[in-house]
Amino acid sequence: MKLNFSRLILASCLFWVSGIALASTNVCNLRYSTRNDWVNGFVVDIVVTNSGQAPITEWKAEWRYDAGISIANAPWRANVKINGGSVSATDNGTNPSIPGGSQISFGMALTFTGGIKPTAKDLSITGKNCVVAEAFYADPNSNAASWVRNNGADFRTPAIRDNIANKPAGKWFGDWSGDITKAVGDYVTAAATLKQTPILVAYNIPNRDCGQYSSGGLQSIDGYKNWISAFSRAVGNRKAVLILEPDAIALTDCLSTDGKAARLEMIRYAISQFKENAPNALLYLDAGNSGWISAPEMANRLVQANIIDARGFSLNVSNYITTDSNTAYGDMVNAYLQQRLGITKPFVVDTSRNGNGAYGKEWCDVAGRKLGATSTESLTGMQPEMTLWIKNPGNADGCAASAGTFVPQIAYNLIYGYS
Repeated sequence: MKLNFSRLILASCLFWVSGIALASTNVCNLRYSTRNDWVNGFVVDIVVTNSGQAPITEWKAEWRYDAGISIANAPWRANVKINGGSVSATDNGTNPSIPGGSQISFGMALTFTGGIKPTAKDLSITGKNCVVAEAFYADPNSNAASWVRNNGADFRTPAIRDNIANKPAGKWFGDWSGDITKAVGDYVTAAATLKQTPILVAYNIPNRDCGQYSSGGLQSIDGYKNWISAFSRAVGNRKAVLILEPDAIALTDCLSTDGKAARLEMIRYAISQFKENAPNALLYLDAGNSGWISAPEMANRLVQANIIDARGFSLNVSNYITTDSNTAYGDMVNAYLQQRLGITKPFVVDTSRNGNGAYGKEWCDVAGRKLGATSTESLTGMQPEMTLWIKNPGNADGCAASAGTFVPQIAYNLIYGYS
């Protein structure tokens, strides 16, 4: 399946290699968020990022609401036009150019009638020297976002809000998710409403984490098959990035011979279900990291798991190893896949906490680590094809607190690289 998530601006100069769009210009994206809700009103904050090198000019941000809105106070740092529920914003002389590697922000206060806050849809950004990267969905109810809402007076709140809570990251689904059809369906629908792509993590395989800090999962093969099938049907035809069962392939060594065979059977079944029921989802089977299983052995396990029917594989989930190291490892895995299957596969790297690299072999709530590159789709044709925040920064691994618990000091330390 060709990587076709990007809405490519026709004026941009593009060429194609192996079916993947390569950009000779910049990548830009738009982030929308709201705050300071009051009766029949709220504040909108927009951030436009230029992650390329050349400046972006003549930019225009657009979106619409599912109900009429009006401007309550003069917008700041942009000219804004509203027609019913449609909004467009352009430079007002403050930011005529967005330099490479930088971002601009603007905003406005809006009012509405009827008592129900309107939902923003169809967000887009255009401009000269601008190729629009995939817009990933930031969960407004993530642990970090919920903490920020409930701790406005905490000195760490602004930093956590701006550097973590508003950033797209993985939404993990497992034995805590309740009705998986509703949980996944509601989340993917919320992302689709904004024309954004959710990052989903399926994490519910039996004997999950080999009884370690994140132990759990379903109790039977049939139970897992029913769960993952419902998961795939809930995604349906919507776009999504899916990380399938972190550590499940790398951690087969803790299983008996029969247990290994059963795990591979479940993974093959999961891949087949997403291929059948969620044709627009990009599924990446987790393949550990560059410091764990040898590349030829990992390639062998991926072949046994039927990687040929998945989009590709994921690396460094919940770990700290540098992107360069994981990229070299992914290339080696692909070299062995080429030998075995005659193909190579795209891969993605979890960059949520690898800004300072790893600290030896330590992996559990390691001090002195730092946030890495935010969730971004590559438009260069180079590997990895995406860097993603799969782990949610600030959620404990199981040492500082129970696995998955948000610890604000961990989040704060990751922003600045503090120990």
